[in-house]
Amino acid sequence: MKWIECVPNISEGKNQIILDTLSAEIKKFSGVKLLDVDSGKSTNRTVFTFVGDPKTLEKAIYQFVIKALKLIDMQTHTGLHPRLGAVDVLPFVPLFESTITECIELAHRVGKRIGDELQIPVYMYAKAATNDQRIRLHDIRKGEYEGLEQKLQDPLWKPDYGLAKFVPQSGALVIGARELMIAYNIHLDTKDVSLAKKIASLIRESGTGKKLKGCQAMGWFIPEYHCAQISTNLHDINATPLHLVYETCCELAKTLRTNVTGSEIIGMVPKKSLIDSGKYFAPSKSLSENELISVAIDKLGLNRFHQFELQEKIIEKKLGSQ
Repeated sequence: MKWIECVPNISEGKNQIILDTLSAEIKKFSGVKLLDVDSGKSTNRTVFTFVGDPKTLEKAIYQFVIKALKLIDMQTHTGLHPRLGAVDVLPFVPLFESTITECIELAHRVGKRIGDELQIPVYMYAKAATNDQRIRLHDIRKGEYEGLEQKLQDPLWKPDYGLAKFVPQSGALVIGARELMIAYNIHLDTKDVSLAKKIASLIRESGTGKKLKGCQAMGWFIPEYHCAQISTNLHDINATPLHLVYETCCELAKTLRTNVTGSEIIGMVPKKSLIDSGKYFAPSKSLSENELISVAIDKLGLNRFHQFELQEKIIEKKLGSQ
């Protein structure tokens, strides 16, 4: 089947009623399957992951955005994670038979409809970007929500769709098409956020040290975990696999006189990424796929703060394709 994945990130991670309402909105569409809902209280942000055929997915995400914009008010929002709007970012990702071209076309159809009908600023990013200045989400988000009103007055930042008008409750929405990405966080045995920021500055592709390809990284303190954390987005999971990020952070942490205590995956992960890490940690052993996945979970410390549920966190297992 031709599946496209949609991973909207919304600026709400505390109000369970809102999250349940948005989940229910997606479940109304029989051609769409909700795979995961991952919330963070400190970030005050939730990542939804769902898949569907392109036509049904287009209808579902539009209704999801309408509902989210009604329920979330950016005028009162605070949180650790950078953000630009109530529905902050909405990427489309090709799975199995679908292509990045189909995702680009879908992103622009959705962006145009939201801009025209809901009249909020919409920016296109990644593979759907309309110019080089808008490829990176980080560049579009500069200034965040608090600087959006001024940003919209700059002709260089005229939205791709919708009006160049500041909507206080909604902010702006960023829509794009990209290949599969993994949101991956590494925990440190310290509360000193400066150490997490230092490591992040060394491993990100635009940094000054190890420069892991396709890696975006930042450091922050997570109160519910009582530790500093390196938060990464891995945009080239073949060049920069999970074990490379983990081992590099372990090495750098030791030079800063601290240790890595574990890690977590936000949202979902392709099966191959865990199998590859299992092979890295157990190269001389003849193990089954499930055994390799178990090795990866153990060595990456993915059970440190939350139980890593294979059937819930691995894309192929959740879709039933094993």
